Amino acid sequence: MRFFRPFFAARWIYRNAVFRIAAGEKTVCLTFDDGPAPESTPHIVSLLKRHNVKAMFFFSGNRAERHRDIVKQVTCHGHIVGNHGFHHIDGWASSCGKYI
Repeated sequence: MRFFRPFFAARWIYRNAVFRIAAGEKTVCLTFDDGPAPESTPHIVSLLKRHNVKAMFFFSGNRAERHRDIVKQVTCHGHIVGNHGFHHIDGWASSCGKYI
């Protein structure tokens, strides 16, 4: 596996994006994908708050538009929100060609 550092222009263009987290101690990055989902995301946020844990949530754009209140709840609790694309196709039911 190879790791690539984002080139300077990408870091300059996307100034608020998180490309790297510096940590002086052992750290685990906790991420949740494919939300926001009304049936699970608020519960996850509540659980994380109870344990004083921060996480990254990768939301699909179409779901984030439908559930703006949940996106706001996530960010107001200090979590990071990332873009998981606008539509998220089913990887198990889609051919490789559909991704191209």
